[in-house]
Amino acid sequence: MNQNDLNGEKVTLSEPIGIKQPLHETVCLDMAEFYDCMLSKEKYFRVKFRDDLHNEYLRYRPDIVKLMGDACDDLHLLTATAHCAIFYFDRIIVSCERISRTHWPLTMSACISIAMKYNETEDGYSPTVWQIQKALKVPKIWSNKYFRERGEINVLKILEWNLSALPPVYFVEFYIANGVLFVDDKGYLLKYSNTREIMSIFEQYANFFCVLCMAQHDLRSIPSSIISSAIIHLIRQVLGIQPWRRELKLLTGFVSNDLKIVIDTIKRIYHREYPDHFFSTLGYMEYSIDSLCQTMVLSTKIQ
Repeated sequence: MNQNDLNGEKVTLSEPIGIKQPLHETVCLDMAEFYDCMLSKEKYFRVKFRDDLHNEYLRYRPDIVKLMGDACDDLHLLTATAHCAIFYFDRIIVSCERISRTHWPLTMSACISIAMKYNETEDGYSPTVWQIQKALKVPKIWSNKYFRERGEINVLKILEWNLSALPPVYFVEFYIANGVLFVDDKGYLLKYSNTREIMSIFEQYANFFCVLCMAQHDLRSIPSSIISSAIIHLIRQVLGIQPWRRELKLLTGFVSNDLKIVIDTIKRIYHREYPDHFFSTLGYMEYSIDSLCQTMVLSTKIQ
């Protein structure tokens, strides 16, 4: 497969595995233009917390992230919906100089409701206001009118009606859909597993790292595209494959050195959260791939 390099030169690329049909043929869109659009939209929901203004929120944020994620899981909503709702709530906290803790439950409920309406497919299932509040363990029950006017409309106004949040999970899914493993990749996992198993394991790791990164407020000022590229790099490393290659540079727009700081940050977070697990390639891990994936996914499961 031939394609222009970032410098405009023709290069021969390896074929991705696990891709039945190229994404641009499936959705009939120019993937380069689509990706540029994603990059332009990710800026709005990048936030930088200040200790003097957001100290109280940052103290409770890990619990809030877990609570919102668990609520979305109980409601059978997508991971992307939960992460978008968290992005909305983070943006609201930063946009408002002060927001009372008494208003957090209503705002969190509204963020989930809006993210659900924006992200979920229209399959006939839509949790009610009461179900959302129950999932969030909110003791006070609001009327539909109060929830709509004081909750959803207020959130939409603060967000300036911009709902196009793009957390890392979106970019990771985009990269996987375009191909992140290739026919000439060499590694322990590729030698002993079939394509379906490989992609399933890759996606488990992707979910784990997206959840891990979502819980870290210090990563919220970093573009989702960079975090997602770092996640792809890390997964390939864990699977014993050359972490980065030309095809991934062309897909993401980043070279390996662009990702180094974020990669090191995620590794430090991983070591802090899981001191009993050491981070290396498969050939040097003390756990089998099945038990490792299960342990990692279940132990950090936000949803």
